[in-house]
Amino acid sequence: MEESQKNLEQGYHKLDIYQLSRSLAIRIHELTLSLPNFETFEEGSQIHRSSKSVTNNIAEGYSLRKNKNEFLQYLNRAYGSCEETIQHLDFLFSTQSFKDEITFKELNSEYDRLSKMIFRFIQSVQDLHKKPYYVKGNLIEYSTSSDLRSPISHPLQNRTILITRSADSNSVLRLLLESRGASVVCFPTIEIKNPDSWDACDKSIWKLSEYSSVCFTSKNTVMKFVERIRSIRPQAVDTLATRNIFAVGEKTKRSLETSGFSVLATPKHPSAEELAELVQAHQIKDAKILFPKSNIARDALPQHLRAMGAEVEEIVVYQTVIPDPDNLEKIRQMLLENKIDAAVFFSPSSILNFSEMIGTEILAHTAIAAIGPTTAETAQQLGLSVAILSQKATTEGLVEAIENHYR
Repeated sequence: MEESQKNLEQGYHKLDIYQLSRSLAIRIHELTLSLPNFETFEEGSQIHRSSKSVTNNIAEGYSLRKNKNEFLQYLNRAYGSCEETIQHLDFLFSTQSFKDEITFKELNSEYDRLSKMIFRFIQSVQDLHKKPYYVKGNLIEYSTSSDLRSPISHPLQNRTILITRSADSNSVLRLLLESRGASVVCFPTIEIKNPDSWDACDKSIWKLSEYSSVCFTSKNTVMKFVERIRSIRPQAVDTLATRNIFAVGEKTKRSLETSGFSVLATPKHPSAEELAELVQAHQIKDAKILFPKSNIARDALPQHLRAMGAEVEEIVVYQTVIPDPDNLEKIRQMLLENKIDAAVFFSPSSILNFSEMIGTEILAHTAIAAIGPTTAETAQQLGLSVAILSQKATTEGLVEAIENHYR
């Protein structure tokens, strides 16, 4: 950590505002993920929301950096979110106990550093009359170049990447890509909403002790199901903790562990088929299994489990819908003019929704990046050739695959 702090301090001399604040934002994200039980507290959820607000405002501000007034507006929002987060952290630390107290203090310290840095940038920029500008030493000076990217050569330098995750999931992916020199265009193809009715879910919560196992196949199912339990029957959280809990992949497992639950098993490769085989290995015959899911979840897992002799109850805990983006025509034109190098997809539904919104023929000259075999299979069924396939079903794994493709 000392080396990391030293690099950040030296960064004042070689990085512009966005690059430096982005480094801190990524570090903050990693710290929040490392804190066990963090999301179980109301303040923890508020901290996650304000953390996203900080990174999103920094990103939006940087994209509008040639307009000083809009740049300052977004910086002020980011500063406000930082200060709000620090207040939440102080309250949470004073009222709750965490095993990893050092990490918690480190998180608070990093937020304080980011807040002070943004405030100093705001004060420095307010007196400037020329644009664009960049950080050098302790001052913000003028730059005659419109290209403010890092001079370090990188395989993603001058590449434009289209990302299609839901709006509230884009921030970390965007930060990782832009930290490697890429230009990022956001085009959400998925919006997460509550189900039309909670009846089936609520019934399962009230009889949670009847199920021997619960299978989770995404981070969203974990968050939505646990959130619903806490809102209608908080004591059922303890019941869920005593069930056999299975997670389809590491990201889902991490979400469960962050929420305070132990995962019995996770398949080596994140797929419904392998998850079903793993559950079978734990003798599920005649077992009653709960499967929280989205409204468009595949039938593969419940079908496999039923074929093995298990009783499976499926409940919808969220639905994915097609959003109404305000930049659809801009994206269409960029694709037609071959101005986008790669399009990134994290789920089959993101590809299906993209197809319905714009069509897939328009991607003929764009490299398709998929996070896993299921997403890649959906792309191929729509006539797309997948050029980039992540070997790890994580944001970091997919970014690494994109890097390797262009290296």
